[in-house]
Amino acid sequence: MTMDGRTFLPLLVECTKLKRFAFKSNFDKFETNPLEALKQEKWGCRGLEVLDLHFDFLERSKPLTEESEQEVRGIALAAGWEMVPLSFRYYMLKVTHLPKVFELLEFQALDGLRILILEDIPFRRIEQSLKQSDLTPLCRCLRVSKFWYYTLLPILWYGHWTENRVITNLPSEVVGPHCHLLKALQVQDYDFPRIKSAILGCTNLVELSVHVDKDEQINGQTGRLPESQLLRSNPLLKRLTWNGEYPEDPRLNPQDFVGLRNLESLSMYGWDCSDGRLAGVLGAVSGTLKKLTLGINTGLKPGCFSLAPSRGDVCQGKDNGAVSTEQTVLRLGRLEEVSWGCDYTSIDCAAELVRFCPNLKALELALHHKKDLVGLAESLRIHCPYLDSMKVGFHLESNTFKTFFRRCSTSGLHTLDVTSDVSEDDLISGILHHASTLKDLRVFRNMEGMDGVTLLPLLVECTKLKRFAFESNFDNFEMNPLEALKQEKWGCRGLEELDLHFDFLDIWESLTETNEQELIGMAFAAGWEMVPLSYWHYEFNVTHLPKVFELLEVQGLEELRRLVLSEIPFRRTTRRIKHCD
Repeated sequence: MTMDGRTFLPLLVECTKLKRFAFKSNFDKFETNPLEALKQEKWGCRGLEVLDLHFDFLERSKPLTEESEQEVRGIALAAGWEMVPLSFRYYMLKVTHLPKVFELLEFQALDGLRILILEDIPFRRIEQSLKQSDLTPLCRCLRVSKFWYYTLLPILWYGHWTENRVITNLPSEVVGPHCHLLKALQVQDYDFPRIKSAILGCTNLVELSVHVDKDEQINGQTGRLPESQLLRSNPLLKRLTWNGEYPEDPRLNPQDFVGLRNLESLSMYGWDCSDGRLAGVLGAVSGTLKKLTLGINTGLKPGCFSLAPSRGDVCQGKDNGAVSTEQTVLRLGRLEEVSWGCDYTSIDCAAELVRFCPNLKALELALHHKKDLVGLAESLRIHCPYLDSMKVGFHLESNTFKTFFRRCSTSGLHTLDVTSDVSEDDLISGILHHASTLKDLRVFRNMEGMDGVTLLPLLVECTKLKRFAFESNFDNFEMNPLEALKQEKWGCRGLEELDLHFDFLDIWESLTETNEQELIGMAFAAGWEMVPLSYWHYEFNVTHLPKVFELLEVQGLEELRRLVLSEIPFRRTTRRIKHCD
């Protein structure tokens, strides 16, 4: 049994005094898309302020890439909403359904709605959405003179209609004559057919993001986009997100990348990379590539980063006919950032890739299976001497975790963001191997353990920390973590930012205005002020706030300037109110 949109629509129609509404369903097979069903009748709750929806079909099986996350932000911004950043969260929202959500909200016209939560991702309404009417003053300026027209027209297209995706609301006959002005373009399968003829004329793109969802169908068929033509027509590209996931992963063609002599950032997901195709792509852009993001791609196996045998030297446009029998060595000398999300392929491929990245500085890993990471750790230690930043999401055995962090770097990490379910002792042991160098540490714990006593050694021994963040969804501790963290002086005397999120600090309802004023008053008396978040409903247990400030007073962190408690930011004021003698 399940409740689709039509089933619970009467709740929104007849409960006219609703201020907050939340619904969650783990069922994903509906006769009618719930988002469409919820548009069949005007809701009666015209004063609704908070809407929280969680349908299984809205959720992705894998976290969003950085580029996809930026696309979510762009779609929301164009509709008049902004995504609230959440530390440590992996966003799992399916991008293709997001426009339908905002269509629903526009149809219902809920003027009082301030908070929207989709798959646990919060959005807040901003003062003014970017719509075509907002561009009216600029459009009028175009008519002043030819000089103004030719000066402002490129700004109009590049600065507004592309970055915020208003272009997809325009007919092809409008886009076509101006497509040469487009510098940044985001395309998805559901909006591509209508603007296909126009955007294929783009020749000056600097940023291109193409997303295809194999579950999303257009007129009964899954869309396929001619990315190859777009790539070959835009040699000035610097940032490329290339999602190739059709009903079957299409094969990469290295020749599509040969002309991209300025490409600095490349993100790929859903491609068949077999037969050295990925190596060919990387070889074509090796002279400029600085950032590489690899999602789940097929065909990756040991040896996949070896280039094919090369022909002899080229002279006056002709080669000498000789063919080398040795494989060309891949060199990625400018590559500084790698994000590896190819979870279902051999980790040996990642170990092979980093051998060709002598200047690698930052590595992101998302591994959800028990794998042997010794080879990867050795490759990083030997071939990546400048590696100082790592973000990892691990579901590994404890010994594997400790071994990896002990061997991955000889000079030590400066930045570490780790999500792991290994035992707390092994997690602490692995992190403390880099205690002498760590400046920025973030730890997310989604299971038992990691109370204040366990956490304390990180703050005592990591003496160079400037930023520390910790989140735990566990709330059953033998000792209050805030008390435990007072048992010993922290060694990180230069700490500037502290972000703590314990589950016991949260409450399940928004603060009343009185409690919010109490929160502001407590903070101000302790020398802090709460940073206002527009339309955000604070969910914080006020009773714990004095203990937080007691902890800070005991530690005497003079350099601390920013404090975040359960997503609520505070900043230090210049003076603290002291009690009168």
